[in-house]
Amino acid sequence: MNKTLNLDTFNEILFGALKVESDMEELLLHEIKSLYAFKIKNMDCLVMCLNEGLPYHEILKLINNIDSKCDCLMKKLEAVRGERE
Repeated sequence: MNKTLNLDTFNEILFGALKVESDMEELLLHEIKSLYAFKIKNMDCLVMCLNEGLPYHEILKLINNIDSKCDCLMKKLEAVRGERE
């Protein structure tokens, strides 16, 4: 197995190990909350850079990446909740 460990492969391994859907739901919720907090922190940095005329493209790229990960995790959460019903 020659996988690079990143957020997606880490989640794949972790969710594969979880057998109880409520544990998976709780883990997803915690991860989503953490990512949103990180996104807000970076948005504050973005505003500061814009106000001070500093380079902001890398921060914006990071924020967009975080947002994409949040969307992905929300879809996984919806799938877990859908399996329960």
